[in-house]
Amino acid sequence: MIKNFSHEIHVELVKLLFQQIKFALWAESIAAIGLTLALWSAINHNLLIVWLACNLLFCGLARHVMVFCYERAIARSPLTYEKAYFWLGIFAAGALISGISWGLTGSVLMVKNDVVRQTFEVFLLIGVTAAANSYYSPYRSIYTIFLLPAFVPFAVWLMLQGGVLIILGVLAVIYIIIMLTTSFYLSRLISTSLYLRFENMDLVKHLSRAKNALENRSRELEKSLSLLHHQANFDLLTELPNRALAFDRISQAIANAKRSQLQIAILFVDLDRFKLINDTLGHLLGDKLLQVAAQRLTNCVRENDTVSRVGGDEFLIILTSFKNDIDAVTVARKCLDIFSEPFLIDGNKFNISLSIGVSFYPKDGSEAEVLIRKADVAMYRAKELGRNNFQFYAEEMDQKIQVRSTIENLLREAFHKNELSLLYQPMASLKTGRPIGMEALLHWKHPQLGVIPPSSFILAAEENGMIIPIGEWVLRTACKQMSEWHKIGFVNLQIAVNLSARQFKQENLVEQISKILDEVKLDPSYLILELTESAIMDDVRKNIEILNKLREIGVMVAIDDFGMGYANLRYLKWLPISKLKIDFSFIKDIEKYTDGATITAAIIALANKLNFKVIAEGVENDDQLSFLIKHHCDEIQGFYFSKPLDAKACSKFLSKNPVLQLPEYV
Repeated sequence: MIKNFSHEIHVELVKLLFQQIKFALWAESIAAIGLTLALWSAINHNLLIVWLACNLLFCGLARHVMVFCYERAIARSPLTYEKAYFWLGIFAAGALISGISWGLTGSVLMVKNDVVRQTFEVFLLIGVTAAANSYYSPYRSIYTIFLLPAFVPFAVWLMLQGGVLIILGVLAVIYIIIMLTTSFYLSRLISTSLYLRFENMDLVKHLSRAKNALENRSRELEKSLSLLHHQANFDLLTELPNRALAFDRISQAIANAKRSQLQIAILFVDLDRFKLINDTLGHLLGDKLLQVAAQRLTNCVRENDTVSRVGGDEFLIILTSFKNDIDAVTVARKCLDIFSEPFLIDGNKFNISLSIGVSFYPKDGSEAEVLIRKADVAMYRAKELGRNNFQFYAEEMDQKIQVRSTIENLLREAFHKNELSLLYQPMASLKTGRPIGMEALLHWKHPQLGVIPPSSFILAAEENGMIIPIGEWVLRTACKQMSEWHKIGFVNLQIAVNLSARQFKQENLVEQISKILDEVKLDPSYLILELTESAIMDDVRKNIEILNKLREIGVMVAIDDFGMGYANLRYLKWLPISKLKIDFSFIKDIEKYTDGATITAAIIALANKLNFKVIAEGVENDDQLSFLIKHHCDEIQGFYFSKPLDAKACSKFLSKNPVLQLPEYV
């Protein structure tokens, strides 16, 4: 957009007028005094005195006062466009009075019949009007206001004299035209110069703005590039190096290790059961947990080592420049120890353990990708061994991982193809010998691989989330089957269903169970949910609330595999549960080891004191049964009474009205 700068030019022209007029005022006063002296003997003295007084008063002093007032005014506030017009009007009035004063010189004060004095007056008048062209030049209109009354009377006087003087009068008119033309071009030149000045100033201003904008943009681009570089190499949540940067640092570490003949270790760290917390308590809390976990891992390593987040709950620790495996063992144990301390986040208390896999350069590989993959394989082996431990990579682990991956894929396919089924193992009362219920056991018979035991796929199902839909299907199917048994006369039987830790953490668990029971028309009192100690004791206060809700709707809860976990006996008496289930490993050891018998007897005694029913699983012979009866166990489950049966076979079993055969010597 082109600006005309008319307001700015107008203001500057007025400033030039007042700046240039100071010298002109003194020059005019001196010329007036000189003229008076030259004409003193030729003109009436009174007329000369009046003219000089008026000239000095109105053309000199008055305009000096005008300049003084102008300077005081602009000292107080800058000259604006509107104020400039005011001062221009006053200046024009002064120029007009001055022009009239000098016009009298060429007419009234013109000496007759004295060529010398006439010539002096003419040259003085020409000099004053010519000089005025320069200091009135900013505004040609001001010069016109001065020139016409100053020189026209002289031209008229010449023409009125007649004769040769008429020619001089014409020359005087030509002079006026020349001076006005000169004033026009001089004024335009000044205006053009001012326009170019303002245009240059505006251009400089725009260039300065453009420079500042470019500098700001450059800084923004630098920040953006820095941010992009950070985002490309660091995890936004934990501020740790991401997978790409971890690969680069491993490659650098390998290069350095080659030169120094040292080792590096890669620790693949996974937070056990993090997905369960993330899915049940929300991603916001899960993110905070990851941030705290990242800080704890960082505190376990040296400054020259690297902790990187490479996945949702997966981290890499890169240990550089060490000579033997002990350094890696020390860091791994330090990580496990520091994670044994509970996490307290937003009022929620968590116990999170780690599964750690370790690979070494150069023993396990010479490339970053290979070392990470093998550490990952070792980490999954740590999970298979019960979590909360670390494992070094071994070649045979690869085969197990391949099997695990195959099992996961086949499990998804089996679930969608309805290849999964349920077996029911009867439970018997040791008081009546009669069946009191069934435990639903998940059964998978693959068309090609045959029967796949739950121990081979349950862990994988929990890790990849398949346990949620599978668990819901098991619960619905088992409850529906028990409802059908009730309808055909097998009343008062209960159905026990195992609930995984991940299922137990679902926000809508109680509502889901109530809905299923309503759908299959099974009274809640006939459902027993079996939970492991670890599932209940993880955030026990919150879990007690869930257990109370289950009790409120009439569902019973049993602790499965009791004695195998880490139940806090201080909390046990407060848990709203109905039954303890003794793990089969203790029952199996009753015959061989006194420890198994002692622990089993202690569990039964504890349950009796707390008014919990107690059931023993894995009962297979008379000695085991006799021991349990002797110590007042309430119920048993195992091959001694019945092996797991499908629904049809179980119906036949129940129709025979089976009774537990107690040993003859009991």
